[in-house]
Amino acid sequence: MTAELRMAKRIMISGAVGGPVLGYGGNTWAFLQYILGFRRLGFETYYVEHLSPKDYIDEDWQPVSFAASANARYFRSLMDRFGLNGYMALLEEGGVGHIGLART
Repeated sequence: MTAELRMAKRIMISGAVGGPVLGYGGNTWAFLQYILGFRRLGFETYYVEHLSPKDYIDEDWQPVSFAASANARYFRSLMDRFGLNGYMALLEEGGVGHIGLART
């Protein structure tokens, strides 16, 4: 009897969903279509993004902390809306903050 070779059905995707949050919804869909599409095909699909401190903004385009940013709120709302909790991570570049999965 021959051994069956099994390939992992896990995919990691990275992009720019959390960065351009105000007025760039099309950019979100560019990455979200891959995440949702691969999941629909049966792949365990993860999305990971690092966000630079210069990109943390509030709704008035003013600099804020990672935790208080519109970026963090937007990213969390996407995870909730599409049932991707446990499969997405927005990581604070140079810090320990995160939305969704932690670095570990």
